[in-house]
Amino acid sequence: MIEVEFHKRINPQWWNERLMASPDGNVFQTTYWAEYLRAQDGVEPLYALARDGEEVVGMWLLCLTSEGRGWQRPLLSRLLPTLSWEHGPIVWGEAAAVLRALCAGLDRYATRHRIARVRGHQPPACHTLYAETFAAQGFQVKPWETFRVNTQRDETALRAALKSAARRDARHAEAQGIAVTRAVSRAEWQIYEQLLRAARERVGLPLPPHYPNAVMWEHLRPHGCSEVFLAWHEGRPVAGEGALVFNGIVSKIGVGSSQYAVEHRLYVGDALQWFILRWACAQGHRVYDVAG
Repeated sequence: MIEVEFHKRINPQWWNERLMASPDGNVFQTTYWAEYLRAQDGVEPLYALARDGEEVVGMWLLCLTSEGRGWQRPLLSRLLPTLSWEHGPIVWGEAAAVLRALCAGLDRYATRHRIARVRGHQPPACHTLYAETFAAQGFQVKPWETFRVNTQRDETALRAALKSAARRDARHAEAQGIAVTRAVSRAEWQIYEQLLRAARERVGLPLPPHYPNAVMWEHLRPHGCSEVFLAWHEGRPVAGEGALVFNGIVSKIGVGSSQYAVEHRLYVGDALQWFILRWACAQGHRVYDVAG
């Protein structure tokens, strides 16, 4: 008999270490991400645990929030509360049974607390079973795809696995003299923010909801869960890319390039991708996920 319980507080070390016991355990289900979202967006984390006897067989980080923005959020959080999640739940054992139990437990919780809406994304590596189980529990399931690169190989094998066009573009980037570095200071993160902001303004788009900024520097960077990479041309920063890192999974977030890079037709994207792939490989990470 699988029992489901909900907690507003959890032991962070225990939770995060338990997540790492699954290959699907990812940064979006960690307490680090929960506290980042609390500081960034004002959400309230909710931790669901599924137990089969004494054994934990399911974990699910959900966040209580609303669909509103700015001044509307506190009001709508009370009137139309939403439970949302990213890349969860994480399950062990008889996955279908655990998923059904978690969904049933969530349904009871949502009814009892008058939750208006529940929405989220399943882990990228989980496909049919999750979709079928959620659909059977009354969720409207929408297609969602990503592209994942296996980085558990040496650089020679990694290069050989690239398509010929990708190898060609990486060579073009090298020939243009583009150098990529991993940002290690807050000042370098600020350079990245400026590039991202300028790139989004150029095409009339707002900043993405989550990207490496001051709040992420404070809450995720100390745990090694966030990275920034910068592309340079003749000493000038011309592009940047953010990444989230946990349990061997590197997830791409927030890419921006300068007008200078566009005007000079620099292969900054290819330079960044190739550098990050090699970096992930050297660090022993398992997967590079371009995140949808």
